[in-house]
Amino acid sequence: MRTAKAKGLHSFKILYTHVLKNSIPNIFSHTNTVTLYVLSNLLIIEKLTDFRGTAYYFYESIGRENFYLSGQEAFTYPVSSVGFVFCFTIIIFIANTISNICKTLVTPVSKYEISL
Repeated sequence: MRTAKAKGLHSFKILYTHVLKNSIPNIFSHTNTVTLYVLSNLLIIEKLTDFRGTAYYFYESIGRENFYLSGQEAFTYPVSSVGFVFCFTIIIFIANTISNICKTLVTPVSKYEISL
């Protein structure tokens, strides 16, 4: 980096060439953790903003009681809690797959090197 700075390269070019290319595999390896943080905080954000989204209905489907009183309006959710778990699992799987593909494209493994 000192040599690049001494040659007069722009700071963004130095940042991209020397720092980002070396740290991008570590960034991609944390994508799964970031996705889990976003999904786990989704309910808090929906409660604070009074938005009725997926996490809110997932919470309601878990806490829903299974009995109805006479004269009470019966409201059922179209997707059960199993469906919500499946949707969140698909989101995590897609994020993890895209992360692994991008990580492989950035840091290819040679055919003689064994990867664990």
